[in-house]
Amino acid sequence: MIKNYLKILLRQAYKHKGYILINVLGLTSALVCGIFGLAFLTLFTVSIQAAKASLANPAKSLRE
Repeated sequence: MIKNYLKILLRQAYKHKGYILINVLGLTSALVCGIFGLAFLTLFTVSIQAAKASLANPAKSLRE
């Protein structure tokens, strides 16, 4: 049964190359944007926490 599904998938992929290319590129760009967004959010959160810690205890932040 799965073998038949794979045959149909490959046949449709061969017929509609452009459509599949657009879908793959869209999914790839969405994943890349999501990863960069999460990395930026993490970096931004860490920098805010460091700024809050240095404001809370300035003497300790000078020692580090």
